[in-house]
Order: sequence, then structure tokens, then C-alpha cells
Amino acid sequence: MAGENSLQPGEEVYVDFKLFLLDQIKSKYLVVEDAFTRNFCFRREMSGAVGFDKLVSLRDFTDASSGYLIDDKCVFGAEVFVCNGRRPVPQADFLSIRKTTSQKYKHTWKVRNFSSLAAPCYEERFTAAGQKWKITLYPTGNGGGAGTHLSLFLALADPENLPDGTKISTNYCLRVVDQIHGHCIKNSVSGRIFSGTDKIWGWPRFITLDDFRREHKGFLRRDTCIVEAEFTINGTAMGLRTSGENDTNNQKEVNVERFAEGSRTLFKKKTLVNYILTCTTTIWAIGRRHSPPICFGVLSILVYHRYVTSVSLCRDSTDH
Repeated sequence: MAGENSLQPGEEVYVDFKLFLLDQIKSKYLVVEDAFTRNFCFRREMSGAVGFDKLVSLRDFTDASSGYLIDDKCVFGAEVFVCNGRRPVPQADFLSIRKTTSQKYKHTWKVRNFSSLAAPCYEERFTAAGQKWKITLYPTGNGGGAGTHLSLFLALADPENLPDGTKISTNYCLRVVDQIHGHCIKNSVSGRIFSGTDKIWGWPRFITLDDFRREHKGFLRRDTCIVEAEFTINGTAMGLRTSGENDTNNQKEVNVERFAEGSRTLFKKKTLVNYILTCTTTIWAIGRRHSPPICFGVLSILVYHRYVTSVSLCRDSTDH
């Protein structure tokens, strides 16, 4: 969607679309659409583009017989159908997605004097992509691997400093290097989300202590092991606010004010009607013995006076 201000904050629009590539020889279009996903959603808070990574192969595209590229020119087209127009986003957490490059980050940690490690766990801190991370090592295991395995984890070093609602998507791999054969034992995962609440991920049973300590395996050489962390940051989601929360509170205040105003108006009307009925009954009884025009004039004066008084009272109560 072109233009950062095409949608107002909190608005979304759903569309179906097709893309076309013209075969200039046969005057026919190659039509491409998603067979599985309909109603793509565009939001200002989640700006970006949708499409197809592999629309057509470069080989076919540049092949003159295909007709897609003639005289160094090609013709594209698009058909967009707006399903439901613009509408406010329902109550939900808005996220601002910040995509990053697919650059890989790697950190190597040499753990020396392994046999002398007496604490339950040890940490190695480092910085990657502007974020502080740490590798956590349990020499004698943790959780399901306690006493039987070496446990390794990747974690956020300072999760309490993350803004509320921040989520970091990563693909990462942890390794213990075979220092003899140049190999390694590793575990990896894709799309893991780190946040202030989900701050540490890894494997309690990374490798058995028996295999780790066997000299011919090469994982522990000269009482030193080498641990590597390699990962890619897919993107960061920043929580903005909860839609509907402020609007709901404002609406409640408006409704309370309207209720109070309606109650005052209803009280004024009831008071006026009751007064008119009382005056009418009293003056009707008097009018049977005196002139009706005089009674009607007196009734009109009393009703007007009472109306002005009630309006004044209502205004005073509103001001206070």
C-alpha cells in the first residue's frame, strides 16, 4: 500500500488481488494469485507489501520466446478488489513490525577449566543487532537433563529493559565444537520469539555428560570446551497500545454525562407537568365561581414562572 498516511491509525483494509505479466507475443497475460490466502489485511501499524517471491523464473522471463521481455521492456498489471473497505481495528494489541536484514550473528565462548566449574550455571554475555544476549551453560544439567546432560540456552540478557509488548523473532543455533575432527554437535530452531516473558530458550538435554567427557569425541580438550551461538533476527514487533481501551473509557464518561443530563431534563419535565396539573385543578375549581378568562390568565403566568424557575435550578445544578 503506497503512502504512509493511506490509512489512519487503527484502520485496516482487506483486499483480494491478482498480478499479471503480459506475453507480448501472444497478447496474453500470465495471471498469478494466491490459491490459499484470501483477504490480505493492510494496516498502517503493520506497513509493508504482500506478493510472490517467485513470480516467474529469470530463465523464463528473459527467454525471448516467452514474450515477457521484448526490446528490454515488460508489462505488469494488477487487479485489486477491496473486500470490506476501511474499518476500525477491533480491540487488540497494535504491533509495529521492524524488519531487519538476514545478517547472521555469531558468538564464540571458550569455557576454560571446565572440571573446576562448581556453580550450577554460567553465562557469557554479548551484543548482537543492538540487543544484549547471553549464552547460559549448566555444566551438570538443568531441568530434565539434571545430572545426566549438559544444558545450553540462549537468552535475553536484560529482558526487563525491553519496552512493553516487544517481541523479537529469531532463528538460532547452539553448538558444542568437536576440537579434534572439526565437527560439532548442534541444535537449532526457527521462528523462536523472545520477549520480556519468554526470555530464555534452549535444550536441557543438549548432550549427555558421558559423550561430552569422552576424550576421543573432542568436545572437551585440555579441560576447555567451545560453545557457539549463531542466529538471525527476523524482525522485531513493538507493542504500541491496546485499541479500544481509551475509546471505551471516553465513551463511558460520555454515557455518564448523557445519563446525568437526561435525568435532569426528565426531572424538570416531571416537575413542570405536576405543577401544571396542580394549578389546573385548583384554578378550575376557582373558575367555576369566577370569570374563566381571568383564571386562564393567572394559570399562564404561574406556568411560565414555574418553567423559568425550573430551568434556572437545572442550570445551577449543572454548574455545580
